[in-house]
Amino acid sequence: TAAVVCFPGIFYRSGAEQKIRKYFVENNFIDCIISLPAGLFFGASIAVYILILKKSKTDNNILFIDANSEWIPTQDRMTNSKKTKDLSATNIQNILDLYANRQDVEFRSRVVANNYIGEQGYNLSVSTYVE
Repeated sequence: TAAVVCFPGIFYRSGAEQKIRKYFVENNFIDCIISLPAGLFFGASIAVYILILKKSKTDNNILFIDANSEWIPTQDRMTNSKKTKDLSATNIQNILDLYANRQDVEFRSRVVANNYIGEQGYNLSVSTYVE
C-alpha cells in the first residue's frame, strides 16, 4: 500500500495523465482517493488529493472521499493570522472511519465500480462521484 499527495489536475486532465489513470484503474491498483481542503499545506492554496494505491485489492471498486469540510482554523506562525487550516484528531478520525467503512455516505463518500469509471473517461475527480 502506498499513499501519494497529488494536485487535483492529474485526476481529470487528458493526454498522458489519462493514460496513466486508465492503467491504474484497469489493473485495479487504486484503493481510494481523498479530496482534502485547500490551504492545508504551506504555500499551496489549492486543494490536494491523497491517492491510495494497493496491489492486492479484493474488489474492483474505488472509494472516493470528500474531506473538504474536515478542517479547523489555525494560526499562521509566520504572519499571526488565522488564515490557515489544519486537521484535528477528530477530522483525521472522521476520514479514517470513512475509509475503513467503505460505504456510500451522502456528500462524504462513494464506492464506484472500476468499469463505471472507465465509462466516465477514467475521470478520478472526487467531485464527479461524491454528491
